[in-house]
Amino acid sequence: MSRPTITLCMIVKDEEHCIKRCLESMAPHIDRYDISDTGSSDKTKEIIKEFFDEKGIPGEVHEIPWQGFGKSRTQALRNCDGKADYAWVIDADDSLEGDIKSLLNFIDKTRFSSYSLRIGRGPEFTWWRNQIFKTEDKWFYVGVLHEYAHCEGREQKQMAQIPGEYFVHARTEGGRNVGISAKEKYLRDAETLKDALLNPDSEVYDPTNDRYHFYLAQSYFDSQEYALSKEWYTKRAKMGGWDEEIFYSLYRVAICSGLLEEPWETTQASFLAAWESRPWRAEPLHQISRVFRLNGHPRIAYIYASQAAKIAFPEQDILFLARDIYDWMVLDELGSTAFYAGQLEEGLDACNKLLAGGKVPKDQVERISNNRDMYISAIKQKNVQMMESKKNAQDLQEKYGFADKTTKKKKYKKKKKK
Repeated sequence: MSRPTITLCMIVKDEEHCIKRCLESMAPHIDRYDISDTGSSDKTKEIIKEFFDEKGIPGEVHEIPWQGFGKSRTQALRNCDGKADYAWVIDADDSLEGDIKSLLNFIDKTRFSSYSLRIGRGPEFTWWRNQIFKTEDKWFYVGVLHEYAHCEGREQKQMAQIPGEYFVHARTEGGRNVGISAKEKYLRDAETLKDALLNPDSEVYDPTNDRYHFYLAQSYFDSQEYALSKEWYTKRAKMGGWDEEIFYSLYRVAICSGLLEEPWETTQASFLAAWESRPWRAEPLHQISRVFRLNGHPRIAYIYASQAAKIAFPEQDILFLARDIYDWMVLDELGSTAFYAGQLEEGLDACNKLLAGGKVPKDQVERISNNRDMYISAIKQKNVQMMESKKNAQDLQEKYGFADKTTKKKKYKKKKKK
């Protein structure tokens, strides 16, 4: 059986400043391209055609009207129908990085309806998103912003996350980000989502849409409107639904509380509420430990760091995973606080794991190495003191004649059976 064919599926508009990086990363892994342009006024279309002509890769740039993200992405998928076995969706400012061969082998072996890929701002902060779709299953997109893929009979379709050492590097450099500040962009997104939630005259009016609630809170957070962000995260958390989204909403409520300089008791309670909702996520405990340490309470910080260090990276979760917290930051909190709690061996073990793991940023290695040396010195001193105390005790026993009495084993006579 020949391997399944793949067409590159994109929606683009005025992407000449960034699209070539994306095309370079995707070209070795596709058989053709079907890219939908929604009205570029720059050289985006020419760059695409010239690039793929040089590579000898066939395809077409389809011109479509802009109808919002959900409808436009759906039209882009329809433009791929019958052209290849799979459509691979990616944004123009993103790029594919890492071991892609194993990714393609996974598709070849399984032939599922759709595949989720690891997305990230970098390998340390990632999430999963459906990006590769079997064209015959007629997938489509839902939503005015932060749209998601769906298809009829989805519950019966085989879908999978593709494992491996790769990720799609997500950026915010595309055409809709040009000539506008990040704050303005996210506030614009917030208005779009708020209109869908609160305006009965909107054609996409959906006041109970939990996803819109979540991303409205996200948009306010990214625009640094923390009071509004906290309000909408709180609403989202109360709606129920996807448990990972509830956890992250509760976690962000706590972050907003801290940024708004609310009483620490309120912020701490919010972090604990987030952790209680998903006790296999270490982020809330890490934050509590960090705040206590920075405010001069390392013994209390140790309690939370010690608990957080027992939590492994949650491979089963897919939403906004801060891998660096699990890779080294929790251990660093433990190594920075165990000394003050008198847990010298535990602190030394944390420092040794950090230095041996290869995950610590270079600018932090010297500090952690110094912490380790401090633990080694303290443990040696502790051992010397223990030996001296033991010797002093023995000297006293011998001086006052207690040695024989304390060391002599008492003999017990066995009772005779009657």
